[in-house]
Amino acid sequence: MPYPEISHLDHAGVDLLQQMLSELAMIFMLYGVLAALFSSAIPALARRKASRGTWILTASITVLFISSTMGTVSQMGMHMAEIHGYKYPGSVVVRPSLALRAIFEVSTCVNLFLNDALVVWRAYVIWPNSRLARGLLLACVICSLVAVIFECVRYLNSSLRAAPFYALVVDVTLPATNIVATTLVGIRVWMFRRSISESLKPSSKCSRVGGILMILLESGLAYCAIWVVGAIIQRSSAVSNTIKIICNNSVFLLAAIYPTFLVVVLTVHEQTTTLSAMRSQQSGIRLETLRFASCCQNERQRREDLESESGGSTTGLSGATVASDDSLEVQEVELVQISGPIGKREWSVVQ
Repeated sequence: MPYPEISHLDHAGVDLLQQMLSELAMIFMLYGVLAALFSSAIPALARRKASRGTWILTASITVLFISSTMGTVSQMGMHMAEIHGYKYPGSVVVRPSLALRAIFEVSTCVNLFLNDALVVWRAYVIWPNSRLARGLLLACVICSLVAVIFECVRYLNSSLRAAPFYALVVDVTLPATNIVATTLVGIRVWMFRRSISESLKPSSKCSRVGGILMILLESGLAYCAIWVVGAIIQRSSAVSNTIKIICNNSVFLLAAIYPTFLVVVLTVHEQTTTLSAMRSQQSGIRLETLRFASCCQNERQRREDLESESGGSTTGLSGATVASDDSLEVQEVELVQISGPIGKREWSVVQ
C-alpha cells in the first residue's frame, strides 16, 4: 500500500521518524533481553525449594515482565499513532495516543517501584537484628512509593508536568533509595569479611554467603551508576534530545532487567557453589584402595620347604609350624590411601 504522505515530509519530520525508529529498536532489544532472562529465571526459581522468598521473587519478576510487556506494546502503539498522524491528523489520533501514554506511564511507575522494593527487601533480609537499618530501608521504600504515585499524578496534570521542580522528585528519590540499600549491603559485606578474617577455618557455607553478598553489592553499585549516568544525560546540554528521549523511555525496561538478571546470576552462583562444595567434600576424603593378597602363602611355602629339608628331626618344630599356619591363613588386605584437602596423604590397612 503506497504512502504518498511520506514523500512530503520535511527535514524535521524525517528526523522525528528516525528518532521513533531508533527508540523502537532500543526498546525491542531491551525487551528481548528481558524475555530471555525471564525465561531463564522462572525455571531456575521453580527448581528451588519452596519458601516465602522464592514466592516473592517469582511473583515480582512475573509482574515486572507483564508490566514491561504492556509498556512495550503501548510504546509501539504510540509511535504507530504518531507515524499515522501524518496521514490522519486531529483528535482521532490524539485520544488513543493519550490512553497509550497513560498505560506506558503506569507500567514505568510499577517497574520502578517494584525494582526499588526488591532492592530494599534484599538489604532488609541481611539486617535481621538492626532496627536502625530496617527502619531506614522502610522509610526509603515508602518514599519511593510516594514518588512514583506523584509521578503518575504529575503526568496526568498538565500544570504539574511543566514544573521542573516536581520532575526532580523521582529523579532524586529512586536513586537515593538504591544508594542507601547498596550502602547497607556494602557495610554488611565489610562486617562479614572482618568476621571471616578472624576465623581460622572459613567454611564453604561462608564462602557461598560471601559470594552472594558481593554479587548484591557489585550489582547495586552498577545500577546506581546507571542512575547517575542517566541523570547526567538528562541534564547535559551537550547530549542530543534524541538520546535523552531514548534513555528516558527505556528506563522501565532497565528497571525490570536488573532484578531479573540478579535472580539468574544468584541462581547460577548457588548451583556452582553447591557443586564445588560437593566436589571438595569428595576430594577432601578421597579413598584410593589397593587390594592385594597376603604374603602368608609365600611364608607358608618357605616353611614347608624348610621342614622337608630338615626331615623328621624337626617334628616338634613342624607341629609348631602347622599350628602357626592355622593362624596365618590367607587373607585379603585392603590398603586405603586417605588424601586430605591440603595434600597430606596417610595410609591405613584394613583387613
